[in-house]
Amino acid sequence: MGKPEAGLMYGNTKWHGQFEQCMRVKGEIKDASIGISLTADRQINGEYCKIYIPLPAEMIPAGNVGGLGAGVNLEWGVCLPNTCTSKDVTIMSQILGNSTYAVCEKDKELVLSEDPKAIACIALLTVFAVLIVFGTLMEGFGLDKTFTPAAPHEVKVTEEVKALEGVTNPTYEPDVQPMDTYLNHYVKYQPDDEKPTTTLDSMKEKGVEMNGSNGIANGHKPVLDEKSFGVVMPPNWTFKKAEQKQTKSTSDDHKQEKKPEPPALVRLFAAFSLYTTLPRLLSTHQGSAAITCLNGIRVMSIGWVVLGHTYGFAAGFTDNIMFAFLEMKRFSFTAVSNAYFSVDTFFLLSGVLVAYLFLRQLHRENGVKTRTMVMYYVHRYIRLSPLYFMVLFIYVALQNYMGRGPMSARSIYDQQFCEWNWWTNLIYVNNVVKNKELCFGLSWYIANDFQFYILAPLFLLPLYWKPVVGILLIILAMGAYAVGATFTLLGIENPRIMSNPNFLTDFYILPWCRIGPYLVGLVVGFILYKTDRKIKFNKVLAGVLWIVSLALVTLIIFIRHDETENGQWGKTETIAYEVVSKPLWAVAVGWIIIACATGYGGFINSFLSWSAWVPLSRMTYAVYLVHPTIMWAYQTSLISELTVSDFTMSVLFTAYLVLSYVAALVVSLAFEVPILGLEKILLKK
Repeated sequence: MGKPEAGLMYGNTKWHGQFEQCMRVKGEIKDASIGISLTADRQINGEYCKIYIPLPAEMIPAGNVGGLGAGVNLEWGVCLPNTCTSKDVTIMSQILGNSTYAVCEKDKELVLSEDPKAIACIALLTVFAVLIVFGTLMEGFGLDKTFTPAAPHEVKVTEEVKALEGVTNPTYEPDVQPMDTYLNHYVKYQPDDEKPTTTLDSMKEKGVEMNGSNGIANGHKPVLDEKSFGVVMPPNWTFKKAEQKQTKSTSDDHKQEKKPEPPALVRLFAAFSLYTTLPRLLSTHQGSAAITCLNGIRVMSIGWVVLGHTYGFAAGFTDNIMFAFLEMKRFSFTAVSNAYFSVDTFFLLSGVLVAYLFLRQLHRENGVKTRTMVMYYVHRYIRLSPLYFMVLFIYVALQNYMGRGPMSARSIYDQQFCEWNWWTNLIYVNNVVKNKELCFGLSWYIANDFQFYILAPLFLLPLYWKPVVGILLIILAMGAYAVGATFTLLGIENPRIMSNPNFLTDFYILPWCRIGPYLVGLVVGFILYKTDRKIKFNKVLAGVLWIVSLALVTLIIFIRHDETENGQWGKTETIAYEVVSKPLWAVAVGWIIIACATGYGGFINSFLSWSAWVPLSRMTYAVYLVHPTIMWAYQTSLISELTVSDFTMSVLFTAYLVLSYVAALVVSLAFEVPILGLEKILLKK
């Protein structure tokens, strides 16, 4: 059994003993006279049990260490015959204290064949696996093309020319006609010449030589490109369509022929093919309208989230928690303990993208369309839900099978809430409805983001129609946020996240207490849309704004260290910091986005816009969803405690981040990218 170990004063309250040695004990009671085994019920196997003995609050500073709760237990591992049950051991251990209880390993064992949730989850995962394998093989062997109807006969260039007015994507046969055929229908401009030339002679005067009937100009052949009506001319040539005489034509001349498509079932499998999904996920290509700096900000922010959780999740699995608690008081560690601001960065980014993309779409469509508004909400639900729901299902059904040993529990603390509160996750209200029984704890962020997205048009439509009205509404909403957050904190006795177990549910996850950064994001997105990312700043002013922004970020992160040096702030100071710091953080990061998007980012923009961030950025949502599972799977499989040190935690953080991205790649290819592809097929996007 476990014995008192070194480091008791540093918080080593886990006397677990040797788990594997206990579980491998095998013995038989034999009849000594004849030397043979008796009945099977005389066989003895080892059973590992753990007794939990509450420690007096006086032994732990403030009765709490690193947010572990109101008290800390002494965990004592004992090895007993497997005929003992948790109830037996609890009764025997009552002599140590009335609140003592015990859990034996066999009481934590799950039988897969008797677990309908696990069976259903595995069956569903198998369906997705089959779709991926079959779709990949089908596309790899070209079977999708086999089932596709033959394309109509390609039209020659001479026949295609007369239909150019109505055809957006014609097909061409290369080198069918000489260059002068194309020149009869296009007017050429030299790069720096405003006067058009329409004849071959005038072009020759400009130094362009036409050689042979194949239309070779200066050794360059025209090639095919659908974006320019099928024709790409030699370098430094630009064209516009020449005026043509109106001629009679049949409707067939202008009718665009629909490209043949394979059957629906073939397209279903093709959507799951790795030949389709993998390049789409790992591509570094971005559109010309992309705000490229967001990729780097998003990747670094999810890394900050994982870093904070590396320490937070390890708190209950260490043998030197008091040492870790003292180390957290270092000035440099404030950057880890304030990783909460990474979430505010994500709220800011969501607001920026929603405002920028939605307003651009309204501009393209010249107003608000009913279909646009319907798809605004439908697409968001489809975008978030499949991956989220599948990871949630895996968490609820299979997480308990991923750990075994003294660190594992009968069930993860929030899994039991999923039994009766799962429906709140499906409709994205779990942060406000039954939030003290939150299913899948980290899902509170997704619920907030979805709720903000629903409300965003209330500000974006006025910004599009009457910008002054839209800005006024955002200012009023920001005031409402400040008032709501302040009064919410006033109702909390100790408004500190590390010291109050109710701080999370009573303030931290409530939408009216977190919407501030999102509102700032809407303003930033509106500025980028309205100016078309073409803002002229005085270089001195831009430099001053950079200094102010970086100073503000540093101040918000490290000012809280004053509590460590000079004692805890009063309630007024704490409330002011909690309410003001989040929108101020968004303003500081918002300037970085504006500066990088408008050409004032310098080397910072070059770094944040690095193309390697693009595929990693696409997977941040999946990383957020899967990284808790990775952490719990590792930590509940430990047979001895972690000893916290900077090096140990750095190794763990690196491993968690890499493994989370690997898992994110898998779940994205299985549940996210294919579903989005199917959405485009079904909705003809």
